[in-house]
Amino acid sequence: MASSAERPARLDESGREELRSFILQAGFHKVGFTDASVLEKERAFLAQRGAGPFEPTDLPERTDPTLMLSGARSVIAVALSYGHPDPEREDGLRGRLSKYCRGLDYHDIMLERLNSVAAKLSRDHGAESCCFVDTGPPLERAFAEKAGLGRAGKNTNLIVPKLGSWVFLGVLVTDLEIVPDRPADYSICGSCRLCLDACPTSCLEEWVLDSENCLGYLNQKYDEVPVEHREAMGDWLFGCDICQDVCPHNIKAASAITPEFAPLPMPGAFPDLAQMLEMTADQFEDWFRPTAADWRGSSTIKRNALVALGNSREEGAAVLIESMLNSPDPILREHAEWAAEQHKSARREAPREEI
Repeated sequence: MASSAERPARLDESGREELRSFILQAGFHKVGFTDASVLEKERAFLAQRGAGPFEPTDLPERTDPTLMLSGARSVIAVALSYGHPDPEREDGLRGRLSKYCRGLDYHDIMLERLNSVAAKLSRDHGAESCCFVDTGPPLERAFAEKAGLGRAGKNTNLIVPKLGSWVFLGVLVTDLEIVPDRPADYSICGSCRLCLDACPTSCLEEWVLDSENCLGYLNQKYDEVPVEHREAMGDWLFGCDICQDVCPHNIKAASAITPEFAPLPMPGAFPDLAQMLEMTADQFEDWFRPTAADWRGSSTIKRNALVALGNSREEGAAVLIESMLNSPDPILREHAEWAAEQHKSARREAPREEI
């Protein structure tokens, strides 16, 4: 790390705008700059709440850029749109993937682009930087809000003007001082509560998420999906978009502006449930390795496919469920047993509903 006398010069507004143009040309859709001061409000919240699911346990590091990079003076927040319209859903027994994991893995794409920004800062200003995309400590949403990218909605997702909440966020921490942008401080949701009313597990209050009861966590966790939430999972195989699908900002947001995030041919947006249950390890690698849904492995997808089959009333579900009743995997076997009973109950009730 350079001494204070050797630190890069301060980047004024003109230099900041030149850097913003470079970052946009590097492939991001929104860029904001802020200082490296501690996120005091968020730090107090984390101290009271503790670490949530899939979150780093080192809480102070999440809100203090100087713990991410010694001598940090600025934070650059970026957003990249991943919204794409749903393709036509083919007939048959199919599940559903969240939009964020239908295309190529955003971690790789965003880190490559952020690293190109870090290289420019080093080359032009002798600055040191470190980059984070989802897997590191920073509270990306809070830094993005402070950098002016957008405001957190009642569903706790960052809503970026014209892009909605279909955005991936990244953070670059640097020892280059950059004139900050104004924080976003406008109203974003008003009296709207569509996301709160649509949540199938009622895990949302205004600007507060009970993450342990969110489908986006439940269908990615290890072991069993809690019985009380299996029906709420519907046909979701990984993630959940319900609170975003109903958001008015997303209905009119820009779409299909990042080709890399368009649904891949396999697994696609609505995977065939029979293929999900029968896939081999090699097929899982071929189909899911390029996406952001590969990290939990094939057993998680198969478990969730069984839940989707249990929630289905379509012909053919029972045969697929039965094929897993003797699975050597106790988790899959238990979910198959549940799915079989659910399917039988649903089929028994169907004639009465049609009268």
